[in-house]
Amino acid sequence: MINDTGRVQKITVDGTDFRFAANGTQWYSHKFRSSAVRYEVGIAIQTGYIVWISDGHPAGRYPDISIFCLGLKQKLLNAGERAEADKGYRGEPLTIELPNDGLAEEYVKKKILRQRHETCNRRFKNWACLDSRFRHGFEYHNQVFKAIAVLTQLDIEMGNELFQVEF
Repeated sequence: MINDTGRVQKITVDGTDFRFAANGTQWYSHKFRSSAVRYEVGIAIQTGYIVWISDGHPAGRYPDISIFCLGLKQKLLNAGERAEADKGYRGEPLTIELPNDGLAEEYVKKKILRQRHETCNRRFKNWACLDSRFRHGFEYHNQVFKAIAVLTQLDIEMGNELFQVEF
């Protein structure tokens, strides 16, 4: 991703699911064993800031890699950059570095980066409306998630930072 100074910064990327009241296999999340909406979030490695959020997608129809290919992939290709991600992003070696790519000591650092990313995903769920089953329309879920992502980013900027990682 390109930051506000025009410099390329490396990111971690991961999908996160939120319970959603809907019927049909397209919404089925294996994580919850019920319906869910899936979003993709990108976090800058250097700053810990949220730099990318995707629109929501039905969890059963769109695995992480499909959401990635719909949006972030082209931005990374244009910037000549790769993102750190988990094994759910297999199949995109030009834009994704997986946990097993690189040396053994890098594996530990990548694991810590993914843990920091999960910390951010957990902060989204601190908001009761995203932690419980959302019973309003899909378009409202997108709006609520994006608002909470902005509030989470503001909280990070105001001093409640994600833990720092040397990478």
